[in-house]
Amino acid sequence: MTYVEAESTLFDGSAAQKTLNDVNAARLVGQKLVASSTDASKGDALELLNSDSTEAHQVLAFEVRLAPDLPGDIAQAIATSGDPDVAEPFLQSSPVVTEEFLLNIVSDLSAPAQSAVAKRTDLTDTMALALIEHGNDKVALSIVRNDKVDLDAATYAAVTTKFPGDDRIGRALQSARGSAARRKHEPQEIDRQLPFNVLVSRARAFQKNEMLSAPYMIERINAGRQDELEAALCVLSDMPRKNVRAALLTSQETRVALEQHCGLAPGSLSSNADSIEGLYVQD
Repeated sequence: MTYVEAESTLFDGSAAQKTLNDVNAARLVGQKLVASSTDASKGDALELLNSDSTEAHQVLAFEVRLAPDLPGDIAQAIATSGDPDVAEPFLQSSPVVTEEFLLNIVSDLSAPAQSAVAKRTDLTDTMALALIEHGNDKVALSIVRNDKVDLDAATYAAVTTKFPGDDRIGRALQSARGSAARRKHEPQEIDRQLPFNVLVSRARAFQKNEMLSAPYMIERINAGRQDELEAALCVLSDMPRKNVRAALLTSQETRVALEQHCGLAPGSLSSNADSIEGLYVQD
């Protein structure tokens, strides 16, 4: 709101009262959504988001930014808002902004909104690659400058491939690599594996974007990511985890059959039998 608009609102009793009512309503609706998402609170939230009250949009987005179970249509409406004061704080902090959520909306986000996602403390390689694909050089710079995450070398390579010769990105990449090297010599927290159901949900998002390929499987095998491998194969095969594991471990014939069932390139699993069996040595 500009100074002139603010001044006119202050001296126009009806406008000031309407703004106050909108803000109070947004705060109440936001609190109800956080406490319990009902059809009534969802409807009230959508009505507010469809109104012309900028202040109400901002207050509602602020109230729900940390809610873990926000309805998808509400989250998407806030995330894709054209008002940076609505979308950006939400995109940078909301727990509902997962890989799957981002992949569905990334092309609809403005560059500043994409940069807000790039600054997240839980930014993943998948999220970063989607932002690089759809974003501009400022988005890429935000990714490279995010010193709260360690991304794969392939992700950083994607930045230089899309923006070759950009001096700012080049300097930021050098700094990022230096920070990553220093962190290798610092005490690290124990790597916490995500719950299997979460890995399956993430794999479904990868499948939607045609990312569950043979190279992905081989990368998971080489990285020792047994649960991620199984989650991906469960999604591709539509088989229970125990059946996938049995197919991986029983014989070369069952591995070949699993490859074919999942539509993977020949040898994706069968040529890596020793490495696969090595994942289960301590099971």
